[in-house]
Amino acid sequence: MGRTNSDHEIVELIASGQASTRADISRLTGLAPSTVTGIVQRLLTSGAITEAGAKSSTGGRPGSILIAASTRTRCLVAELGAHHVRYGLANAHGILTEQRNCMIDISLGPQKILASLLEYGENLAQETECELGGFGIAIPGPIDAASGTVIGPARMPGWNGCTIPDLLTQIGDLPLVVENDARIGASGEYAYRRHLDPPGSIFNDYVYVKAGSAIGGALVENGTVYTGARGIAGDITHVRVDAASGRPCQCGNTGCLDTIASATAVREELRERGYNYPTNSALITAALDGEPEVVTVIRQAGVHLGEALARNIAFLAPQALIIGGTLSAVPAYCSGVAQALHELCLHSIVADLAVEASLAGMDAALWGLASAVSSLLLPTSTHPHPHQARKRAA
Repeated sequence: MGRTNSDHEIVELIASGQASTRADISRLTGLAPSTVTGIVQRLLTSGAITEAGAKSSTGGRPGSILIAASTRTRCLVAELGAHHVRYGLANAHGILTEQRNCMIDISLGPQKILASLLEYGENLAQETECELGGFGIAIPGPIDAASGTVIGPARMPGWNGCTIPDLLTQIGDLPLVVENDARIGASGEYAYRRHLDPPGSIFNDYVYVKAGSAIGGALVENGTVYTGARGIAGDITHVRVDAASGRPCQCGNTGCLDTIASATAVREELRERGYNYPTNSALITAALDGEPEVVTVIRQAGVHLGEALARNIAFLAPQALIIGGTLSAVPAYCSGVAQALHELCLHSIVADLAVEASLAGMDAALWGLASAVSSLLLPTSTHPHPHQARKRAA
């Protein structure tokens, strides 16, 4: 786009999602930052745009998110865990504008959990003077991408075989996107890096691993998440590895990667050594405080993950391996992964391989959902999403 000082055209840049910060506007228009600041202030004063908070930053002053004030419709986005949910609101341009956390018990079953999520979303929309126009949900288990059916989850009692879009028709009337948490986290990492101010390192071909209470993964090729024939690609949680030989897993088998590389496995290993960390949050706090035993066990868990991924990395030769989830907050975990890959893969494979912690962190899935559901709010969208809740029960 050429140089312009038109307030209208700048509002259009923001409304279209091309620009969400002052730096974006300056880059796209060629205008000096001081000029952009003046125009943005004028648009804020007139009410043509609003500010929705600040983007996370890895250094320097975080940039405020600018939103066209033409619509206050938002999508509810939520990532389920076994004992918690992260949820928030996203606008039509794929930007996460609000984020909250609360405790849940996923074993209560899909109907109660989904009803609770909708209630949380409605309360948040009321609190922020918005209305809900769509719903995106990330599930910690395998999801058939075509139907939205949960397939054989190990940590979701009562959810197996549940087709979430069909169930939601009984309790809600919002268009729906449903995905596996690791796969949507992988696309969220891509979206979040593009929205950073300045943008983060953009990788088009990478492997993403979510290392939290369990282990999940995804392959991103040319910026698109690979789903596989049934839509369940990337589920590495229950791949059997030699280092886990004989260890029982919640899936009913023994020797799964999950039993030695996840946060749950780390906490169990530490418990056997006499250290009790009842939550992942307590575990990470201890690690970041430099507790030697904790850091050692977490690093070894990272080594186990790297050993399990080595063949995949050698076969795919991606630009990067990005580690998300709870354990990505501990540098020793990512270092352990990198150590194993450098020991087991040819130098030509790993010489230029970036092994990085997720920049989106714990919000990766929410950013992925925000991007996925954004089309549900665009007035030009004429095709219903395949996962669409159509009718509220009487």
